[in-house]
Parts: sequence; C-alpha cells; structure tokens
Amino acid sequence: AENVYAEGIQLFALGQLDEGIEKVETAAQATGMPRYAERLQTMMQERTLIQTSAEALSATLPDPKAVAQAKAALDTLMIKYGENPSLQKLKLRLDQALPRVTAPLKEQASALRAQAVRAQTLESARQKARQARQFLDQARGLGLEDEQLDRLQEEIEKTQQDISRYEDQ
Repeated sequence: AENVYAEGIQLFALGQLDEGIEKVETAAQATGMPRYAERLQTMMQERTLIQTSAEALSATLPDPKAVAQAKAALDTLMIKYGENPSLQKLKLRLDQALPRVTAPLKEQASALRAQAVRAQTLESARQKARQARQFLDQARGLGLEDEQLDRLQEEIEKTQQDISRYEDQ
C-alpha cells in the first residue's frame, strides 16, 4: 500500500492528477490509514482548485476577481509542486489571459480619472479618483506591470494631490 501511495503522490506531482488520486484512494481504502485519507482529501481539493482556475482562465470575458483567485492558487500550487506540467499549462493560460483582464481595468481607471478631473464638486472628484485607484490596484494585483499603468498611476496620484490642494484652499 505504501508503494501505491507513493506512486500516487508522484503521479499527482507530475500532473497526472486523476491517476495520482486513484492510487492514493486505493491505498487509503486498503489500509484505512488517516494520513492516506487526509492526503487524498488535499489532493482532491487541489484538483478542484486547478479545475476552477482553468475555468476562470478559459472564460470569454474573464472576471478579474476569479483570475486573481486563480493566480493566487496557481502561485501556491507551483511553489508546492514546482515544474508540474498541468500547472505550467495553466500558468501559460494565465499569462495569455492577463492582457484581456487588465485592459478593461486600465480603461475604467483612465475613464474615472478623466471624470475626476471634470467633476463639478471636490467630493465627486475625490470619489472618482478613489475608484480609479481601486481599478488600478486591481490590475496591479494581477501582477501587471507596464509603462502605461505607471503613467496612469502617476496621473491618478497627481489628480488626488490636486484635489487635496483644492480642499486645503
């Protein structure tokens, strides 16, 4: 049973998720050992996490929050399993999905910043600038780093400083 368990762990780590789970499940059922059952539960949760992440990244219009969760899960699993082929494929899909996810966030942040500049009241300007900053932070939270984002951040910060300066007058 120990050999079957070890083989299952190895298969899972190599990206053969279902085969690995089957082997560990066989060992758990044969022995009734709690550590086998616990490991089986962990593996099944990780497989679900991988499947959920894959679904989030495959969406036509990926949800930024779902992609952020997928990124966090993927980062954690890659630390644990390293060069797992399933995780490498998922990482590639994440890298491909990021521009589709972050482009609308950048557009929204830019639009809100422009609204803040044109706002009729300081309160409205402050609110729009704060919202712009939230969209910008969400894009950064996905790991996006580019010059356009840096410029937008500078513009938003300048707008917030201008608002503060007008409030102080």
